[in-house]
Amino acid sequence: MNKKFSTLLLGALLAGAFTANAERVTTQEQFEALIKNGVLTLNDDELVFAAGNYKVPFQAHHSNGTQGGEYVIVNTANLKITGEEGAVITGRLAITAENVTVSGLDFINNGLEEVTDPASDASIGVNKSSISVFANKVTITNNDFIRGDIDATNM
Repeated sequence: MNKKFSTLLLGALLAGAFTANAERVTTQEQFEALIKNGVLTLNDDELVFAAGNYKVPFQAHHSNGTQGGEYVIVNTANLKITGEEGAVITGRLAITAENVTVSGLDFINNGLEEVTDPASDASIGVNKSSISVFANKVTITNNDFIRGDIDATNM
């Protein structure tokens, strides 16, 4: 390998031009196939969402299956989650792993939802945030957050 080519290759690698292990999602079915028992399951270092709409599937919190939410747990350390132009996720990411990066996505959530607590039969509010972080170091950049239950043009 000549010196110019190896220098060019090294520069591209250092700049992040190549991703060795990336999973590219192009359909809702592909996205759901990566979720096992509410946990995002990957063998790769990066998850790339192509342009399109992706809905986080409902996960039951209680054994009766009536309570829950649209969330997925991200527990893979050093994972990079990126979106191509026009990639939209409806639902919530609950990040529990260190050094996760989330960038380039549009997130839609529905603000506050009223649900009934099965223990007391009382109405309670559930914050439907787009990203919840339960880790010490996470990078969240260049994302748009849209509240889905109101007309975004009036915000």
